[in-house]
Amino acid sequence: MNISVLSREIALRQSADYYQRLLTALPDPDPVLQTTGKGIEAYRGLTTDAHLYAVIQQRKAGVLSLPGNIEADEYIQDILNPLMRRLDQDTLVSQILNAPLYGYAVLEIIWEAVYINGKKWILPARVEEKPQEWFRFDQANSLRYRSLTHPDGIPLPDKKFLLVQNDATYMNPYGEKVLSRCYWPVNFKKTGLEFWVMFTERYGLPFVVGKQPAASTPEDSAELLAKLDEMIRSSAAVIPDNSSVDIISFPSGASIDAYRYFLEFMNSEISKAVLTQTLTTELQQRGSYAAARTHSAQLAKLHLADARLAEKTINRMLGWIMEINTSGTETSELPSFRFDISSLISTNEKENYG
Repeated sequence: MNISVLSREIALRQSADYYQRLLTALPDPDPVLQTTGKGIEAYRGLTTDAHLYAVIQQRKAGVLSLPGNIEADEYIQDILNPLMRRLDQDTLVSQILNAPLYGYAVLEIIWEAVYINGKKWILPARVEEKPQEWFRFDQANSLRYRSLTHPDGIPLPDKKFLLVQNDATYMNPYGEKVLSRCYWPVNFKKTGLEFWVMFTERYGLPFVVGKQPAASTPEDSAELLAKLDEMIRSSAAVIPDNSSVDIISFPSGASIDAYRYFLEFMNSEISKAVLTQTLTTELQQRGSYAAARTHSAQLAKLHLADARLAEKTINRMLGWIMEINTSGTETSELPSFRFDISSLISTNEKENYG
């Protein structure tokens, strides 16, 4: 057995694809961005939709509501617990949970030197999320920062940036974006809402028809039209006794309901994209208690997966802190940040989790 062959990577972009060989930075393969020709910043505008914003907050709230603590010896806890309070744990977790929405999130750590009990520690002063469009992945799937002088990106220093990826693969290091699945439903919904408003403006008020004798002059017709217009606004009018007025109300029915059904369908698609289910956000006419429990259980699993993602990212930062400040022999084990997940899963599932 030739170990040198087994240990060497053979299937590479540079040797398999001539086009990719010419590129320094990998393009984002997101199908919506490729179709529209827009950048990832287009997804940020989607959150102005009230329903999308609500389901995003519901997804994040499931993790933000969980108590979290650092498991370590007392000496390390006295250092790291105040640190997590200074960094604002909820803000940090919320930034990490933007990764499923945009495919990936990049958090820059700004370090500072502080003295604790007479000893110098290098600790994060701030952890700030930076826009995804400032970064690119290279042929080795390594994150690079796009500067003015290097638009294809420059390598990043070690222990400086926390990269959080959602279902990233070799072919797609940019990760799977939840908001990519919401792009068309939100935009179709905006268009449908515009048509509904136009429909309401046109048919929400009764349609008034004035009738005049055939011998009426154009001036008489213009005068009657002005009186009818005033009648709609003031609910009163005075017209000649040889004229008549018919008030036609638009009947309610399928034509009106079609807009509401369309918007409800788009909201349902948004809910499924963000929460993987709908019953926790929408009241279904044919819903059942058992179905609602199933959907709630599915949402709990989603919260659990997001909690794992946040724990993994925070623990990477805690590991960097220990690497920078200790020789590895000053503590028996690395500190670990953990959420209390008892509200999400049963006792048996908790054993599988931990």
